[in-house]
Amino acid sequence: MLIDVTVTNFRSIRSAQTLSMVPGRSREARERVGFATGVKAVPHLLRTTAVFGPNGAGKTALTEALATLQGLILGSVPPLAAPTAIPVAPNLFDPDARDLPTEIEVRFVVAGNRYRYGLAADRDRVVGEWLFAVPADGRPQRWFERRVEDDPDGATISRWYINPALKGAKESWKKATPDHAPFLSAAVAAGAEAFDEPFTWFHRGLWVLTADRTDAPSLRACRSERRRRRVLAVLNVAGLELVDLALTGPPADGGAPVVPGLEPRVALGHAGADGSTAWLDLAAGSEGTRALFALAGPLTDALDQGATLVVDDLDRNLHPLVARRLVGLFHDPATNPRPAQLIFTCHDATLLADRQLHPDQVWLIDRSGGASELVALSDYDIRDGEALMKGYLAGRYGALPRMP
Repeated sequence: MLIDVTVTNFRSIRSAQTLSMVPGRSREARERVGFATGVKAVPHLLRTTAVFGPNGAGKTALTEALATLQGLILGSVPPLAAPTAIPVAPNLFDPDARDLPTEIEVRFVVAGNRYRYGLAADRDRVVGEWLFAVPADGRPQRWFERRVEDDPDGATISRWYINPALKGAKESWKKATPDHAPFLSAAVAAGAEAFDEPFTWFHRGLWVLTADRTDAPSLRACRSERRRRRVLAVLNVAGLELVDLALTGPPADGGAPVVPGLEPRVALGHAGADGSTAWLDLAAGSEGTRALFALAGPLTDALDQGATLVVDDLDRNLHPLVARRLVGLFHDPATNPRPAQLIFTCHDATLLADRQLHPDQVWLIDRSGGASELVALSDYDIRDGEALMKGYLAGRYGALPRMP
């Protein structure tokens, strides 16, 4: 369960910007679109959060920052080959920021245990990393901290702290960590079982779908009969009226296609006029159908596993009612019992109509002077029953295109 994420000096984001999943004081937000965590310090979290803003404001920067952090952690297990450059992207609009590190920090909960993990890096090395934990039955603990500095002679100084109460070969963990890799990853690869839970959250508890998402996760899902049926149900949310879904190959005796080779494609089964199933290639479908398929696998996996799903441009090529239905899957305890979380960016202001989203769930991002600023809609004086869509489109809350 994600509590919040803070990003500093990444693309259009210059100063620290925090997106929080913690609801305010509204009972409606806690009960209708939130859930109880069982953790005293954060008793409730939101099931969904939306980020609105004009093109170029920084919405994608938020999702890309999380994807970059996750990629660094999961991509730094053996073999730890030195990359050409660490894929961080400092703010280029501010000359003073270009040579400063990017910093990303997340707070999350796993099995009642709270974690705060952060990483700071430039293109060449990790210059800072830290992990703090609050066990469900204990006090706050500093598990490790790593800082890299340059002395006046140009030599690199690495300063380490690893909690002495942690079991394992701590010096070996440090030696196994290259300058360009997160200690969290290298230590887990070297057998540091103490860090398994926070590392696994990045592996299985967090899904990030950026703008260049592919069909690969949904294709993998379709290899399992149960998950394939779940993907099919999501596609039918859009009213496609599909009767089946399969990976392509020569039809077997007029039945469902079989899986050939290493590069499967998707066939959509439509009901024929004579009662038979007509198989059509997904690639021949509309952009909306293909976009929905790319979402379907990660979305169903997140719901099944109680994971946090982050999606850039959720509404891309989707009808507004379809986007609303997808968000509703996360709001409904019947379809989201674990519960999973959905964080998404979008332009579809109809999601603000009829209080589909509570003000506590809405964030607005805009860019001025080359720096993005993220503001909670609840920071505004929102009246009871206020028409959020009308207010947003009228410019009451900002974060609209500056059109001539």
